[in-house]
This record gives sequence, structure tokens and C-alpha cells, in this order.
Amino acid sequence: MNEFSKIFLASFMILILSSCAAHESQSLGTAGGSEKSLINPEDLEFKSFPEEHNGPREPAIKPRFKKLSPLDTQELSMAFVDEDYQNVFQILAHTAGLNLVIDPEVGKVLGERRRLTAEYQHQSIRDILYSACRSLDITWNQKGNTIYICASEKRIFNLDFLGSVRQALFNVGGDVLGGGDENEDIITPLSGSFEVSGRTSETVTDIYKGLEEAIKARIGEDGTLFLNRQTGTLLVRARPRIMDEISTYIDTLRSKYRRQVLIEAKIIEVDLKKDYELGIDWRLLDLTISSDELEDIGTIGRITTEILNDSLLYKLVLRGDRYNVRTAVHALEEFGTLNLLSNPRLKAMNGQSAVISVGQSISYLKQLTYDRSGTSGVYDRSVNADIGSVFNGVLLGVTPIIEDHDMVSLHLVPIKSDLIDMEEREFSDGSTFSFPKVNLREVSTVVRARSGDVIIIGGLVQEKEQTGDSGLPFLKHLPGMGRLFTYKHNQTEKVELVILLKIWVSYDEHTV
Repeated sequence: MNEFSKIFLASFMILILSSCAAHESQSLGTAGGSEKSLINPEDLEFKSFPEEHNGPREPAIKPRFKKLSPLDTQELSMAFVDEDYQNVFQILAHTAGLNLVIDPEVGKVLGERRRLTAEYQHQSIRDILYSACRSLDITWNQKGNTIYICASEKRIFNLDFLGSVRQALFNVGGDVLGGGDENEDIITPLSGSFEVSGRTSETVTDIYKGLEEAIKARIGEDGTLFLNRQTGTLLVRARPRIMDEISTYIDTLRSKYRRQVLIEAKIIEVDLKKDYELGIDWRLLDLTISSDELEDIGTIGRITTEILNDSLLYKLVLRGDRYNVRTAVHALEEFGTLNLLSNPRLKAMNGQSAVISVGQSISYLKQLTYDRSGTSGVYDRSVNADIGSVFNGVLLGVTPIIEDHDMVSLHLVPIKSDLIDMEEREFSDGSTFSFPKVNLREVSTVVRARSGDVIIIGGLVQEKEQTGDSGLPFLKHLPGMGRLFTYKHNQTEKVELVILLKIWVSYDEHTV
């Protein structure tokens, strides 16, 4: 091969190699550009996010598993006839993998030959234990891995009863003719007295005493009872059936004790018009009155009358949603001018007495005695004064007894006293005493009504005398000569005392 051919061949090879290198470089550049457009290299890096509030991370929540007792996880189907109860309990404890202890008192109570007959299908061991113990009137409990079979049960009751003992006394009436008191210095052949008095017994108002006596009588000599009145804690140990009865009794007692009566009262004195001087004619009230207040449907009210001190005492019960105290007040305006004496609103617990008193207590010298002591002509004189008081105002005593179906029996004792004058009397020794002159209106009655009813008590009519001065204007005020142009006049008017009561029965804090 000549020299020209070698040069041509070398140039041709260099040209081919350079073209291949350029094509490979272009292919790699295109592939690199395509990869760059699809994947961002920054996305492949791990980024650290800042912790919230720069605080420590909360630990991961781990699942909690409740440890179930073998008494609940294992079910049995078993049947036995006249089987010894000890064998039954032993089989149940062995199946559950637990220890068993039977109190010796169980054998004394049940006897050694007490048998059981029962059949259970797919029941848990706990349910079988409850059923077997209930049929034998014994109890059981589990402490750790041991089942204890006991003859009696202990339970603590937290009572919330009122610890104080309240008594209500009432005394209505008395000596009419002034000769009923044997200790009076003045002897008179006339005597007359009619008095209604009473009191609530301590055994009725002392709820802890009644509860303690009832439980002691039920548990007998085998049970025990501990009662702390201060904290209201009661500990009882008794047989299971007796314990269930005691628990039911306490729950019933607590539900009745927590009942309350909300009483909205208005004590009104009606200055009667001339046409109604004999008293309010309740039959003329613009109200619908039925004949029997004890009916459940269609009953609005009832009027009953009782003879009391030669006057009529009316008891009226208005029933229905459209009747309220305001309705009755508007109806009374037809018979005269109304004078509101008291407008109380109170709550009274079941069986607990409440009293409303509005007025003045006026003191007076009731008795004055002189004591002289000393010797040798030297005497010391002491004066002893006995101070009495008289009440001028209105008093209302209420004792509610809440029955079932929201029925309430109310013992009401309203008393209205008016101080007319303080008469002064001078005695032979020169001493002067003041004696109060009082007009008294009082009554004791029992009313039965339903929650939401309006109770009206009326018929207590009294005659009042009012003294006034009249005269010519300006002239009656002249000093010395004013009496010539002034005259006194006495005016007599009839007034009737009316008591309106609206009652609601409430349980705890919710009014029915």
C-alpha cells in the first residue's frame, strides 16, 4: 500500500470515530435533560421539620388491654339434683382456677345437709355463683385469686337526712268565759272552754330514730347495725335477702323525704262592702265549682263549711291550669277593698313543719313583785318584774304530708291578732299596769289538694271600730278654740280574713 492510501485510511478512521463520539455525547445530553425535567433532586433529600412549640414529642399511645376475670371468660353448662352446695362451689372455683374459702358461719346457717338443684346452660361462672348464693341466701366476694363464701353481707349507706329534730306545737281556742282556770283568785260559777291543741311526736320527726328502730327489728339478733347521725353513715350486716329489703326501704324513704312542697301564700283582709257585711258569698264567685274535689277528671273545686265560733269557715279548692292566686284575688275585689297582710313564698319538706310570722311583738309588764331581806332593822328591797309579750300581726303554720300521685294533705293553723289598746289600770299601792286588748282570729284545719291547686280559706269575719276626727279646715287647728270646730266620729266596718294558697310538689330541685 502506497503512502497516499495509508493517509486516506487513517483520515477515514478518525472521521468515523469523531462522529460516533459526537452522537454519544448528544444522546447523553438529551437523556440528562429529560431526567432533570421529571425529578427534582431536592425532592430526594430528607427534610427535618421543626417540632411544635419546641417541646418534647408526646409518647405514642399504647393500647390498653383489660384483664378479664376467669369468672367472666369461662362459660359452663351444668345440671345437678340434690347436690351438696359445697361441692358446687368447689367445682366452680376449680374450673375458674381460683382458690375457695367457705366461712364456718355458712355451715351454721345452712346446715351440713343443705342441697341444691339447678340447671344452667352456657352461663358464666360469675352468674352461676350469684344464682347459687341467692338461692341459699348467702353471699360471696372475690379478693385476689380467692373466692370467699360468707353467710352475711356488709353494706354502707350514705344518708342525707336532716339530723335535727323539729317539733310543731299548736293551741287554738281556750277559756271562753274566764272561769276555766282553777288557780284564779276570782271565783265564778261560769266556765267554758274549747281548745284544740296538738304536737308532732318526736318519733315522727326524728327520721334517724325511726330508721334505726325499723332496721333493728328486721335484722334481729344475727345482724349488726352502726349509725352515725352526725355524718349520716349507716353500716349494716345482715343476710342478703334482708339487706335487699333494707336497701329498698331506704331508697323509698329517701325518695319520700326529698319531696318538697312549694307554697305561695297570700293573706288578705277584705273590707266588706255594705251589701256583703255577712261575709263573702262564695257562691257568687265567677268560678266553676264542682261537687267533689276528689275526682280525677272534670273537677275544678269544692266548697265545704264547718261551724267555728258562731261563724262559717269556708274551705275552697280550685283545680285546673287556668286558676291561680291572681285569679282568686281579682274575684275577691268584687266584695270589697283588699288589704294584703302578707305575701310569703316558702318550701317545706315532707312531714316538716314551717311557720310564717309577720307582725310586731309588743312587751308589757305582766307582774311586779317586791322582795325584802335583811336583819337588825336594815333591809334590802329588790324588785322582780315579769315581762309578757303579745303578738300583733299574722301567723301561718303549715305541715305538709305528701302522698302518691302528687296529692298533699296540709295541716294549716292561721292566726290573726290585732292589738286594739293598752288599757292602764292603777292599783291601791299606786302602781300602774297596762293590759293589752287583743282581737284574735284563729283556726286549725286540714286540707287535701293536688299539686297545682289553689286553696282558699275564708269566713273569719270581724267587726272593726275606727275613730276619727273631722272639722272645719284651718279652724280646727286653732289653739284653744280648735275643739269647738272639731267632732269625733266612730265608724264600724266588717272585715274578713282570707288565705290563698297555691301549692306545687317538687322532687329534689325540679318542680312538677
